[in-house]
Amino acid sequence: MRPIVLMSTFNGERHVAQQIESILTQLPECGRLLIRDDGSSDGTVEIARAASDRRVNTFCGMNVGFAESFLQLLRIAPDDGDLYLLSDQDDVWLPGKLDRAWQRLGPLQQKAALYCARATLTDPSLRPIGLTPLHRPAQELRHALLQNIATGCTIAMTRPLKDLAIRARPFAQIGFHDWWLYVVATAFGTVTFDERSTTLYRQHGTNVIGMSGGALRYTRVLRYLMKTNWLRIANRQIKEFQATFDNQLTEAQRMDITSLQKENGALNRAGVLLSPRPVANTMIADLLLRALIAFDLRKTTDDD
Repeated sequence: MRPIVLMSTFNGERHVAQQIESILTQLPECGRLLIRDDGSSDGTVEIARAASDRRVNTFCGMNVGFAESFLQLLRIAPDDGDLYLLSDQDDVWLPGKLDRAWQRLGPLQQKAALYCARATLTDPSLRPIGLTPLHRPAQELRHALLQNIATGCTIAMTRPLKDLAIRARPFAQIGFHDWWLYVVATAFGTVTFDERSTTLYRQHGTNVIGMSGGALRYTRVLRYLMKTNWLRIANRQIKEFQATFDNQLTEAQRMDITSLQKENGALNRAGVLLSPRPVANTMIADLLLRALIAFDLRKTTDDD
């Protein structure tokens, strides 16, 4: 197995050294850790380069945001990897994380396969406060287009999935790299979800999204979705997915996409809200999504 770990950093000097150490502990000699810094103004780059390990390659890029930064990493990643894993800068890998991903994806090397897992939510000092939700992969493409179950810091993938994912042009239309990977894998390959936690997912107030334990997680997620105009992001990704893979879609997949859009290409919020079919993978996610759409209908325009 030749694993390639891809880490995007941004002003992460407080925790990045601990994360690099946890990765290198599991990384074999043939493995690589490729770090792209997204325009940090602190000492992140210097700390990463201080690792002084031939398996680590650190370089600096322009600030393009976390999603595009990870997708650029996928584009420049070596093509001879057997397994590609994503890593945040402030988490810690639990022992066996790499092996568990390989156990699931090793037999699927010829497919566009994605592995994701639960993560242990912790406070800034790595004291556990809960677990991320237990999910099951989507059975319908439209569910994946509207709900992401793949937490980026837990993701691993095969080379065929990597190659498909980087066909998007431009990356700027993709709001969430992990969601994009999940949609592509759902459409053209397979998704496997590990019920065991593989990562200490540090929550420290400056996470791009972040989570909470227990019932509070749903309140935090809903607030984030409303603040970031998540429905517009979702529709832009749907358009990008359709433009990128139009000639590879099945008739059922085309119908899934059509059911989510108006004739002018805007997201059909009212149609999704009133759909008798579930619009997400679980009852709670379905209710959250419909609540978000109902709130958004009060102020939306068709310029999506």
